[in-house]
Amino acid sequence: SSRRRHTRFRNVTGVQTCALPICSVALLPGVGVTQAGRNDLVVRGGAPFENLFVVDNIEVPNINHFGSQGNSGGPLTLVNIGFVRAVQFSAGGFGARYGNRVSSYTIISLRDGNDERFAGDANFSATGFGLILEGPIGDNATFLFNIRRSFLDILFKALGQSFIPDYWDMTFKTTVKLDNKNSLSFLALGALDKVSVNNDSIDGRYRNSLVAFTDQDQYFSGLTWKHLFTDGFFTLTLGRTYSAFRSRQQDSLLTTVFRNESTEGINSLNFHGTLQLSRSTELNFGSVSNFASRLNYNILVPGFLRRDAAGVPLALTVDTNFTAFTTGAYTTIRHEFNELYSASFGLRADYYAFLQDPFVLSPRLTLSRSLGERTRIELNAGRYYQAPSFIWMVGDASNSKALKPIRADQVVLGIEHRITDDVRLQVRSEEHTSELQSRF
Repeated sequence: SSRRRHTRFRNVTGVQTCALPICSVALLPGVGVTQAGRNDLVVRGGAPFENLFVVDNIEVPNINHFGSQGNSGGPLTLVNIGFVRAVQFSAGGFGARYGNRVSSYTIISLRDGNDERFAGDANFSATGFGLILEGPIGDNATFLFNIRRSFLDILFKALGQSFIPDYWDMTFKTTVKLDNKNSLSFLALGALDKVSVNNDSIDGRYRNSLVAFTDQDQYFSGLTWKHLFTDGFFTLTLGRTYSAFRSRQQDSLLTTVFRNESTEGINSLNFHGTLQLSRSTELNFGSVSNFASRLNYNILVPGFLRRDAAGVPLALTVDTNFTAFTTGAYTTIRHEFNELYSASFGLRADYYAFLQDPFVLSPRLTLSRSLGERTRIELNAGRYYQAPSFIWMVGDASNSKALKPIRADQVVLGIEHRITDDVRLQVRSEEHTSELQSRF
Protein backbone atom coordinates (compact mmCIF):
# COMPACT_ATOMS: atom_id res chain seq x y z
CA SER A 1 0.00 0.00 0.00
CA SER A 2 1.05 3.61 -0.44
CA ARG A 3 0.38 6.78 1.50
CA ARG A 4 -1.79 9.20 -0.50
CA ARG A 5 -3.72 12.35 0.18
CA HIS A 6 -7.30 12.68 -0.99
CA THR A 7 -9.60 15.66 -1.35
CA ARG A 8 -13.37 15.69 -1.25
CA PHE A 9 -15.99 18.40 -0.93
CA ARG A 10 -19.05 18.30 1.30
CA ASN A 11 -22.10 20.48 1.79
CA VAL A 12 -24.11 20.74 4.97
CA THR A 13 -26.06 17.56 4.14
CA GLY A 14 -22.90 15.46 4.08
CA VAL A 15 -23.01 14.82 0.33
CA GLN A 16 -19.60 15.22 -1.29
CA THR A 17 -19.95 18.09 -3.75
CA CYS A 18 -17.99 20.92 -5.30
CA ALA A 19 -18.72 23.81 -7.60
CA LEU A 20 -15.55 23.31 -9.61
CA PRO A 21 -15.55 22.59 -13.36
CA ILE A 22 -14.99 18.99 -14.31
CA CYS A 23 -11.51 19.79 -15.63
CA SER A 24 -10.50 20.75 -12.08
CA VAL A 25 -10.94 17.12 -11.04
CA ALA A 26 -7.57 16.51 -12.70
CA LEU A 27 -5.98 18.77 -10.06
CA LEU A 28 -7.07 16.55 -7.15
CA PRO A 29 -4.60 14.20 -5.42
CA GLY A 30 -4.41 10.78 -7.06
CA VAL A 31 -5.79 12.08 -10.37
CA GLY A 32 -3.80 12.81 -13.53
CA VAL A 33 -4.29 13.09 -17.27
CA THR A 34 -2.74 11.04 -20.06
CA GLN A 35 -1.43 14.15 -21.85
CA ALA A 36 -1.79 17.91 -21.81
CA GLY A 37 -4.85 19.30 -23.56
CA ARG A 38 -7.05 16.26 -22.95
CA ASN A 39 -9.54 15.21 -20.28
CA ASP A 40 -8.50 11.54 -20.21
CA LEU A 41 -8.42 11.06 -16.43
CA VAL A 42 -6.07 8.52 -14.83
CA VAL A 43 -7.34 7.91 -11.30
CA ARG A 44 -4.83 6.13 -9.05
CA GLY A 45 -3.34 4.28 -12.01
CA GLY A 46 -6.60 3.20 -13.67
CA ALA A 47 -7.26 3.59 -17.39
CA PRO A 48 -9.50 6.47 -18.60
CA PHE A 49 -12.26 4.03 -19.64
CA GLU A 50 -12.57 2.93 -16.00
CA ASN A 51 -14.16 6.23 -14.90
CA LEU A 52 -17.93 6.71 -14.58
CA PHE A 53 -19.64 10.00 -15.50
CA VAL A 54 -23.24 10.73 -14.52
CA VAL A 55 -25.09 13.91 -15.55
CA ASP A 56 -28.45 14.53 -13.86
CA ASN A 57 -28.85 10.81 -13.12
CA ILE A 58 -27.93 9.77 -16.69
CA GLU A 59 -24.87 7.53 -17.07
CA VAL A 60 -22.96 9.09 -19.97
CA PRO A 61 -20.33 7.22 -22.04
CA ASN A 62 -18.36 10.42 -22.72
CA ILE A 63 -18.87 14.09 -21.82
CA ASN A 64 -16.21 15.41 -24.22
CA HIS A 65 -16.00 16.67 -27.78
CA PHE A 66 -13.88 14.56 -30.16
CA GLY A 67 -13.94 11.64 -27.74
CA SER A 68 -12.34 8.24 -28.23
CA GLN A 69 -14.64 5.29 -28.85
CA GLY A 70 -14.90 3.01 -25.82
CA ASN A 71 -13.16 5.63 -23.69
CA SER A 72 -14.21 8.58 -21.52
CA GLY A 73 -11.79 11.35 -22.52
CA GLY A 74 -11.44 14.13 -25.05
CA PRO A 75 -9.98 17.61 -25.45
CA LEU A 76 -13.02 19.69 -24.44
CA THR A 77 -16.02 19.06 -22.22
CA LEU A 78 -19.43 19.56 -23.83
CA VAL A 79 -21.08 20.49 -20.49
CA ASN A 80 -21.31 24.27 -20.07
CA ILE A 81 -19.64 25.15 -16.75
CA GLY A 82 -22.22 27.93 -16.26
CA PHE A 83 -24.92 25.27 -15.87
CA VAL A 84 -23.10 23.14 -13.28
CA ARG A 85 -24.63 23.32 -9.81
CA ALA A 86 -22.32 20.78 -8.15
CA VAL A 87 -19.79 18.07 -8.90
CA GLN A 88 -19.43 14.98 -6.73
CA PHE A 89 -16.22 12.98 -7.16
CA SER A 90 -14.80 9.81 -5.62
CA ALA A 91 -11.39 8.33 -6.43
CA GLY A 92 -12.10 4.89 -5.00
CA GLY A 93 -13.72 3.01 -2.16
CA PHE A 94 -17.19 4.23 -3.12
CA GLY A 95 -20.48 2.56 -2.15
CA ALA A 96 -22.72 0.08 -3.91
CA ARG A 97 -24.89 2.64 -5.72
CA TYR A 98 -22.37 3.09 -8.54
CA GLY A 99 -21.12 0.14 -10.53
CA ASN A 100 -19.73 -1.02 -13.87
CA ARG A 101 -16.61 1.09 -13.27
CA VAL A 102 -13.54 0.17 -11.23
CA SER A 103 -11.65 3.47 -10.76
CA SER A 104 -13.81 6.50 -10.00
CA TYR A 105 -17.08 8.30 -10.47
CA THR A 106 -17.89 11.92 -11.28
CA ILE A 107 -21.48 13.03 -10.68
CA ILE A 108 -22.47 16.33 -12.34
CA SER A 109 -25.68 18.06 -11.23
CA LEU A 110 -27.00 20.84 -13.45
CA ARG A 111 -28.90 23.79 -12.05
CA ASP A 112 -32.43 24.79 -12.99
CA GLY A 113 -33.25 27.90 -14.98
CA ASN A 114 -33.96 31.29 -13.40
CA ASP A 115 -37.40 31.06 -11.76
CA GLU A 116 -37.87 34.83 -11.27
CA ARG A 117 -37.23 36.48 -14.65
CA PHE A 118 -36.03 35.90 -18.18
CA ALA A 119 -32.29 36.28 -18.66
CA GLY A 120 -29.80 35.78 -21.43
CA ASP A 121 -26.16 36.01 -22.29
CA ALA A 122 -24.26 36.09 -25.58
CA ASN A 123 -20.50 35.83 -25.75
CA PHE A 124 -17.88 35.91 -28.49
CA SER A 125 -14.22 34.98 -28.30
CA ALA A 126 -11.35 33.97 -30.56
CA THR A 127 -12.40 30.33 -30.26
CA GLY A 128 -16.21 30.52 -30.57
CA PHE A 129 -19.52 32.06 -29.59
CA GLY A 130 -22.32 31.03 -27.25
CA LEU A 131 -25.89 31.99 -26.40
CA ILE A 132 -27.67 31.29 -23.11
CA LEU A 133 -31.38 31.83 -22.43
CA GLU A 134 -33.26 30.96 -19.25
CA GLY A 135 -36.36 31.91 -17.30
CA PRO A 136 -39.69 30.83 -15.86
CA ILE A 137 -42.44 29.02 -17.74
CA GLY A 138 -45.63 29.91 -15.94
CA ASP A 139 -45.65 29.67 -12.16
CA ASN A 140 -44.16 26.21 -11.62
CA ALA A 141 -41.64 25.58 -14.40
CA THR A 142 -38.30 26.89 -15.65
CA PHE A 143 -36.13 26.39 -18.71
CA LEU A 144 -32.44 26.60 -19.50
CA PHE A 145 -31.04 26.73 -23.04
CA ASN A 146 -27.53 27.01 -24.44
CA ILE A 147 -25.98 26.75 -27.88
CA ARG A 148 -22.29 27.04 -28.73
CA ARG A 149 -20.30 27.02 -31.95
CA SER A 150 -16.52 26.95 -32.18
CA PHE A 151 -14.35 29.20 -34.36
CA LEU A 152 -11.57 26.61 -34.39
CA ASP A 153 -12.02 26.09 -38.14
CA ILE A 154 -11.34 29.79 -38.80
CA LEU A 155 -8.37 29.79 -36.41
CA PHE A 156 -6.81 26.61 -37.83
CA LYS A 157 -7.23 27.84 -41.41
CA ALA A 158 -5.55 31.14 -40.49
CA LEU A 159 -2.64 29.20 -38.97
CA GLY A 160 -2.27 27.08 -42.10
CA GLN A 161 -3.04 23.78 -40.38
CA SER A 162 -3.67 20.71 -42.54
CA PHE A 163 -6.60 19.53 -40.36
CA ILE A 164 -9.50 21.78 -39.38
CA PRO A 165 -11.80 20.89 -36.43
CA ASP A 166 -15.08 22.56 -35.57
CA TYR A 167 -17.97 21.70 -33.29
CA TRP A 168 -21.45 22.66 -32.14
CA ASP A 169 -23.19 21.75 -28.89
CA MET A 170 -26.60 22.50 -27.43
CA THR A 171 -28.16 22.04 -23.99
CA PHE A 172 -31.81 22.25 -22.97
CA LYS A 173 -33.26 21.60 -19.52
CA THR A 174 -36.71 22.23 -18.15
CA THR A 175 -38.01 21.52 -14.64
CA VAL A 176 -41.65 21.40 -13.55
CA LYS A 177 -42.65 21.42 -9.88
CA LEU A 178 -45.89 19.43 -9.83
CA ASP A 179 -46.46 19.99 -6.11
CA ASN A 180 -44.48 20.10 -2.87
CA LYS A 181 -43.50 16.44 -3.19
CA ASN A 182 -43.14 15.84 -6.93
CA SER A 183 -41.09 17.35 -9.75
CA LEU A 184 -40.28 16.43 -13.33
CA SER A 185 -37.19 17.52 -15.25
CA PHE A 186 -36.06 16.88 -18.81
CA LEU A 187 -32.49 17.27 -20.04
CA ALA A 188 -31.17 17.01 -23.60
CA LEU A 189 -27.56 17.68 -24.54
CA GLY A 190 -26.15 17.12 -28.04
CA ALA A 191 -22.91 17.79 -29.91
CA LEU A 192 -21.66 17.73 -33.50
CA ASP A 193 -17.90 17.32 -34.07
CA LYS A 194 -16.25 17.43 -37.48
CA VAL A 195 -12.66 17.41 -38.73
CA SER A 196 -11.89 18.55 -42.27
CA VAL A 197 -8.51 17.85 -43.87
CA ASN A 198 -6.51 19.87 -46.37
CA ASN A 199 -4.55 17.55 -48.67
CA ASP A 200 -3.56 20.18 -51.25
CA SER A 201 0.15 19.97 -50.41
CA ILE A 202 2.57 17.05 -50.00
CA ASP A 203 3.47 18.22 -46.48
CA GLY A 204 -0.21 18.41 -45.58
CA ARG A 205 -0.89 14.88 -46.85
CA TYR A 206 2.08 13.57 -44.86
CA ARG A 207 1.01 15.26 -41.63
CA ASN A 208 -2.57 14.05 -42.07
CA SER A 209 -1.39 10.48 -42.71
CA LEU A 210 -0.06 10.29 -39.15
CA VAL A 211 -3.48 10.73 -37.50
CA ALA A 212 -6.82 8.92 -37.54
CA PHE A 213 -9.45 11.68 -37.67
CA THR A 214 -12.88 11.20 -36.14
CA ASP A 215 -16.17 12.97 -36.78
CA GLN A 216 -18.61 12.40 -33.96
CA ASP A 217 -22.30 13.11 -33.37
CA GLN A 218 -23.67 12.44 -29.91
CA TYR A 219 -26.48 13.26 -27.55
CA PHE A 220 -27.84 12.17 -24.20
CA SER A 221 -31.27 12.91 -22.77
CA GLY A 222 -33.32 11.96 -19.76
CA LEU A 223 -36.70 12.46 -18.08
CA THR A 224 -36.45 12.41 -14.27
CA TRP A 225 -39.21 12.15 -11.69
CA LYS A 226 -38.33 13.09 -8.10
CA HIS A 227 -40.73 12.22 -5.30
CA LEU A 228 -40.50 13.09 -1.59
CA PHE A 229 -42.34 11.14 1.08
CA THR A 230 -42.43 11.23 4.86
CA ASP A 231 -39.30 9.22 5.57
CA GLY A 232 -37.32 9.56 2.34
CA PHE A 233 -37.37 10.13 -1.41
CA PHE A 234 -36.79 8.42 -4.74
CA THR A 235 -35.70 9.42 -8.25
CA LEU A 236 -36.58 7.63 -11.48
CA THR A 237 -34.87 8.51 -14.78
CA LEU A 238 -35.65 7.24 -18.25
CA GLY A 239 -32.66 8.11 -20.44
CA ARG A 240 -30.99 7.54 -23.79
CA THR A 241 -27.45 8.08 -25.03
CA TYR A 242 -26.33 7.98 -28.66
CA SER A 243 -22.93 8.26 -30.33
CA ALA A 244 -21.99 8.03 -34.01
CA PHE A 245 -18.30 7.71 -34.89
CA ARG A 246 -16.82 8.20 -38.36
CA SER A 247 -13.08 7.56 -38.15
CA ARG A 248 -10.70 7.38 -41.10
CA GLN A 249 -7.01 7.44 -41.86
CA GLN A 250 -5.23 7.67 -45.21
CA ASP A 251 -1.59 7.40 -46.14
CA SER A 252 0.27 10.15 -48.01
CA LEU A 253 -1.02 8.71 -51.32
CA LEU A 254 -4.61 9.09 -50.00
CA THR A 255 -5.08 5.31 -49.80
CA THR A 256 -7.37 4.26 -46.95
CA VAL A 257 -5.51 2.45 -44.17
CA PHE A 258 -8.35 2.51 -41.61
CA ARG A 259 -12.06 3.20 -41.61
CA ASN A 260 -14.60 2.92 -38.82
CA GLU A 261 -18.26 3.90 -39.03
CA SER A 262 -20.05 2.99 -35.82
CA THR A 263 -23.20 3.92 -33.94
CA GLU A 264 -24.02 3.11 -30.33
CA GLY A 265 -27.51 3.85 -28.93
CA ILE A 266 -28.40 2.89 -25.36
CA ASN A 267 -31.71 3.20 -23.48
CA SER A 268 -31.56 3.29 -19.68
CA LEU A 269 -33.81 3.17 -16.63
CA ASN A 270 -32.25 4.39 -13.38
CA PHE A 271 -33.99 4.18 -9.99
CA HIS A 272 -32.68 5.28 -6.59
CA GLY A 273 -34.47 5.42 -3.26
CA THR A 274 -33.54 6.52 0.26
CA LEU A 275 -35.56 5.49 3.31
CA GLN A 276 -34.90 6.72 6.86
CA LEU A 277 -35.73 3.67 8.95
CA SER A 278 -34.95 5.43 12.24
CA ARG A 279 -32.97 8.39 13.53
CA SER A 280 -29.79 6.30 13.32
CA THR A 281 -30.47 3.95 10.37
CA GLU A 282 -30.77 4.76 6.67
CA LEU A 283 -31.52 2.41 3.78
CA ASN A 284 -30.49 3.14 0.18
CA PHE A 285 -31.58 0.93 -2.70
CA GLY A 286 -32.05 1.04 -6.44
CA SER A 287 -31.28 -0.38 -9.86
CA VAL A 288 -29.99 0.67 -13.26
CA SER A 289 -30.79 -1.15 -16.50
CA ASN A 290 -29.36 -0.49 -19.96
CA PHE A 291 -30.54 -1.86 -23.30
CA ALA A 292 -28.16 -1.13 -26.17
CA SER A 293 -30.73 -1.23 -28.94
CA ARG A 294 -28.43 0.03 -31.68
CA LEU A 295 -24.86 -1.23 -31.93
CA ASN A 296 -23.71 -1.01 -35.56
CA TYR A 297 -20.07 -1.36 -36.64
CA ASN A 298 -18.50 -1.08 -40.09
CA ILE A 299 -14.70 -1.34 -39.85
CA LEU A 300 -11.98 -1.84 -42.46
CA VAL A 301 -8.23 -2.48 -42.18
CA PRO A 302 -6.94 -3.35 -45.71
CA GLY A 303 -4.92 -6.47 -46.44
CA PHE A 304 -1.68 -4.71 -47.37
CA LEU A 305 -1.41 -3.61 -43.73
CA ARG A 306 -2.57 -6.84 -42.13
CA ARG A 307 -1.02 -10.21 -42.95
CA ASP A 308 -1.05 -13.66 -41.42
CA ALA A 309 2.04 -15.58 -40.21
CA ALA A 310 2.80 -16.70 -43.77
CA GLY A 311 2.70 -13.13 -45.09
CA VAL A 312 -0.60 -13.56 -46.90
CA PRO A 313 -2.78 -10.39 -46.90
CA LEU A 314 -5.59 -10.80 -44.36
CA ALA A 315 -7.87 -7.77 -44.43
CA LEU A 316 -10.06 -7.06 -41.41
CA THR A 317 -13.58 -6.28 -42.56
CA VAL A 318 -16.33 -5.98 -39.96
CA ASP A 319 -19.93 -5.18 -40.83
CA THR A 320 -22.10 -6.22 -37.93
CA ASN A 321 -24.86 -5.09 -35.60
CA PHE A 322 -26.12 -6.55 -32.35
CA THR A 323 -27.93 -5.62 -29.13
CA ALA A 324 -26.85 -5.92 -25.51
CA PHE A 325 -28.56 -5.78 -22.12
CA THR A 326 -27.11 -5.05 -18.69
CA THR A 327 -28.77 -4.53 -15.33
CA GLY A 328 -27.63 -3.95 -11.79
CA ALA A 329 -29.33 -3.70 -8.40
CA TYR A 330 -27.95 -2.58 -5.06
CA THR A 331 -28.84 -1.96 -1.45
CA THR A 332 -26.90 -0.21 1.32
CA ILE A 333 -27.77 0.12 4.98
CA ARG A 334 -26.03 2.71 7.13
CA HIS A 335 -26.24 2.79 10.94
CA GLU A 336 -24.88 5.24 13.50
CA PHE A 337 -24.21 3.28 16.68
CA ASN A 338 -23.48 6.41 18.71
CA GLU A 339 -21.72 9.76 18.30
CA LEU A 340 -18.40 7.97 17.70
CA TYR A 341 -19.08 4.92 15.54
CA SER A 342 -20.98 4.33 12.31
CA ALA A 343 -20.95 1.64 9.64
CA SER A 344 -22.52 0.88 6.29
CA PHE A 345 -22.75 -2.33 4.33
CA GLY A 346 -23.74 -2.54 0.69
CA LEU A 347 -24.25 -5.29 -1.82
CA ARG A 348 -24.46 -4.89 -5.58
CA ALA A 349 -25.38 -7.49 -8.20
CA ASP A 350 -24.72 -6.91 -11.93
CA TYR A 351 -25.83 -8.95 -14.92
CA TYR A 352 -24.13 -8.58 -18.33
CA ALA A 353 -26.31 -10.56 -20.73
CA PHE A 354 -23.84 -10.41 -23.65
CA LEU A 355 -21.09 -12.33 -21.78
CA GLN A 356 -20.81 -16.05 -21.17
CA ASP A 357 -20.38 -15.56 -17.40
CA PRO A 358 -22.85 -12.71 -16.95
CA PHE A 359 -23.45 -12.51 -13.17
CA VAL A 360 -21.13 -10.77 -10.67
CA LEU A 361 -21.59 -9.82 -7.02
CA SER A 362 -19.90 -6.83 -5.34
CA PRO A 363 -19.89 -6.34 -1.55
CA ARG A 364 -18.95 -2.91 -0.11
CA LEU A 365 -18.18 -1.98 3.52
CA THR A 366 -17.45 1.30 5.33
CA LEU A 367 -16.47 1.68 9.00
CA SER A 368 -16.09 5.13 10.55
CA ARG A 369 -14.98 6.47 13.93
CA SER A 370 -14.95 10.03 15.18
CA LEU A 371 -11.72 11.09 16.93
CA GLY A 372 -13.08 14.42 18.04
CA GLU A 373 -15.19 17.27 16.84
CA ARG A 374 -13.06 17.83 13.71
CA THR A 375 -11.31 14.50 13.10
CA ARG A 376 -12.61 11.20 11.70
CA ILE A 377 -11.00 7.93 10.63
CA GLU A 378 -12.66 5.75 7.97
CA LEU A 379 -12.08 2.32 6.42
CA ASN A 380 -13.58 1.42 3.02
CA ALA A 381 -13.39 -2.00 1.38
CA GLY A 382 -15.10 -3.38 -1.67
CA ARG A 383 -15.08 -5.34 -4.90
CA TYR A 384 -15.75 -3.62 -8.23
CA TYR A 385 -16.56 -4.98 -11.68
CA GLN A 386 -16.72 -3.46 -15.15
CA ALA A 387 -17.97 -5.02 -18.38
CA PRO A 388 -15.89 -4.83 -21.59
CA SER A 389 -16.73 -1.93 -23.91
CA PHE A 390 -19.04 -2.88 -26.75
CA ILE A 391 -16.34 -2.14 -29.34
CA TRP A 392 -14.24 -4.90 -27.70
CA MET A 393 -16.86 -7.43 -28.82
CA VAL A 394 -16.23 -6.68 -32.50
CA GLY A 395 -13.80 -8.58 -34.74
CA ASP A 396 -13.92 -12.12 -33.37
CA ALA A 397 -17.07 -14.20 -32.94
CA SER A 398 -15.58 -15.87 -29.84
CA ASN A 399 -15.19 -12.63 -27.89
CA SER A 400 -18.49 -13.06 -26.05
CA LYS A 401 -17.10 -16.31 -24.61
CA ALA A 402 -13.51 -15.18 -24.07
CA LEU A 403 -14.10 -11.76 -22.52
CA LYS A 404 -14.89 -11.42 -18.84
CA PRO A 405 -15.53 -8.37 -16.64
CA ILE A 406 -12.58 -6.42 -15.24
CA ARG A 407 -12.34 -6.81 -11.46
CA ALA A 408 -10.75 -4.56 -8.84
CA ASP A 409 -10.55 -5.10 -5.07
CA GLN A 410 -9.97 -1.97 -2.99
CA VAL A 411 -9.16 -1.32 0.67
CA VAL A 412 -8.84 2.33 1.69
CA LEU A 413 -7.93 3.59 5.18
CA GLY A 414 -8.08 7.35 5.68
CA ILE A 415 -8.05 9.99 8.35
CA GLU A 416 -9.60 13.42 7.90
CA HIS A 417 -9.09 16.55 9.99
CA ARG A 418 -11.18 19.65 9.43
CA ILE A 419 -8.83 22.59 9.96
CA THR A 420 -11.56 25.17 9.31
CA ASP A 421 -15.03 24.95 7.81
CA ASP A 422 -13.50 25.40 4.35
CA VAL A 423 -10.14 23.62 4.76
CA ARG A 424 -9.55 19.98 5.55
CA LEU A 425 -6.58 17.64 5.53
CA GLN A 426 -6.91 14.00 4.46
CA VAL A 427 -4.33 11.23 4.44
CA ARG A 428 -5.25 7.87 2.91
CA SER A 429 -3.50 4.54 2.59
CA GLU A 430 -4.90 2.42 -0.22
CA GLU A 431 -4.49 -1.17 -1.36
CA HIS A 432 -5.78 -1.66 -4.90
CA THR A 433 -5.69 -4.98 -6.76
CA SER A 434 -6.92 -5.11 -10.35
CA GLU A 435 -7.47 -8.14 -12.50
CA LEU A 436 -7.91 -7.57 -16.23
CA GLN A 437 -9.85 -10.73 -16.94
CA SER A 438 -10.86 -9.55 -20.40
CA ARG A 439 -8.81 -11.11 -23.19
CA PHE A 440 -8.29 -9.87 -26.72
